Amino acid sequence: MGDPLPLRLALPELRYPIGSEPEKTISINQHSIVAYIKTVKEILGNDEFNRIRGTFLGPVIKLGERSLKLSAKIVHAVLTKSIKTVKRHEAWFHFGAQPMRFSIREFHMVTGLKCSGEAREPREET
Repeated sequence: MGDPLPLRLALPELRYPIGSEPEKTISINQHSIVAYIKTVKEILGNDEFNRIRGTFLGPVIKLGERSLKLSAKIVHAVLTKSIKTVKRHEAWFHFGAQPMRFSIREFHMVTGLKCSGEAREPREET
C-alpha cells in the first residue's frame, strides 16, 4: 500500500548554492582577550570599575566576564551558508543538510543582553 500523502522535505533556497560561496579575499582578525578586563579592573579598583560597568561599556564587560569570543570567521561562515527567509529577526543557515537558526532569542541567551521591545530610531551623531 502506498502512502496517500507523499511528503517531500527540502531546505529552503540558499543564498549561495553549496560550493559557490563567495571567497574571502580580505582577512579580518577580530579577537578579544578577557585578561584585559581583569587588568583594567585591578588598575582602577572596584569603585571606578563599577562606574564604568554602569555605562555603555557594561554589556562589553559582561561579555568579557562570560568569556564570549566572537570570531569573524564564524560570522563569515554563517552568512555564506545562509538560507533565504522572510523573518527579519532570524538568521537561518545550514550546517551540512541541517537548517539552523540564530535569532534574537539565541543572541540573548549567548550575550545576556536585553533583546525585547521595538527598536528605537537611531540617534543622530553630534
